[in-house]
Amino acid sequence: MIKNQCCISGMKEIKSESVDLIVTDPPYLMDYQSSRRIDKFEKIEGDVDGHELIKDFLKESHRVLKNDTAIYMFCS
Repeated sequence: MIKNQCCISGMKEIKSESVDLIVTDPPYLMDYQSSRRIDKFEKIEGDVDGHELIKDFLKESHRVLKNDTAIYMFCS
């Protein structure tokens, strides 16, 4: 098993229709606000666009999930 790799790259190594359940809580597409923090977040060079990452993740999830199974994704 390879550790510390992009979730999409890792999922591409999983056999199609071999997963019974996916449960995830991705840290993307969140609009965090805090009264303690006055500076704004800037996009980091090389950072992945959250919308594209979620699209790719869902595409791979659909591929690896067995028929009649589920994905639970917690997000805002």
